[in-house]
Amino acid sequence: GNVIGIIAFFANVLCFIPYGMLYRFFTDTRTVIYSTLIVIFGVEIFQMLSGFGGFDFTDIFMNCLGAYFGCRIYDLLRPRKSGRVINVLALTMLIPFAITSIYGITNTILNFPTI
Repeated sequence: GNVIGIIAFFANVLCFIPYGMLYRFFTDTRTVIYSTLIVIFGVEIFQMLSGFGGFDFTDIFMNCLGAYFGCRIYDLLRPRKSGRVINVLALTMLIPFAITSIYGITNTILNFPTI
């Protein structure tokens, strides 16, 4: 493939790593993966029905893979006394997650096709 396709492929993984880390702070890995799968599946159906994009299983797989990697990173770096220590790492993941979310929403709104 082309360079843009490869970058998009890995960007789908990278943008969900902070999401997986942050969400793992509140729940278990299985819940993170299942909820990511449901939400991204809904986004892909919306894209297909709205004409904004197409339905792509690769996006679903790569987003879930990114969330899974985020969960694994969280599990490796979290404090062992999680009941007494605030996990600063998970809270700092709010910043990149918020930035990617805001960018994605504004990019979608600005590029949404008009009828």
